Amino acid sequence: MRLLGIKWYDKISNAKVRKGTGMAKLEEIVKERRLRWLGHVIRMEDCRIPNQALNWNLSSMKTMEKLEGHYLKGHRIELG
Repeated sequence: MRLLGIKWYDKISNAKVRKGTGMAKLEEIVKERRLRWLGHVIRMEDCRIPNQALNWNLSSMKTMEKLEGHYLKGHRIELG
């Protein structure tokens, strides 16, 4: 099966393939889905665990420090 008539030995950049297919960068797709999920969680009732998890202070939990450094920090940066 060939995409846009491109064969495996053709030297074509990913940007040209994305432009030909009309697909967005993977980074943009992931960011959009994370923000969509975050909006869903924010609209949840305050008693729901996913909503409460957004406000947890993870700095006191040694095992959770990596989460704050990677996942939750990313959400805070995206939201501004």
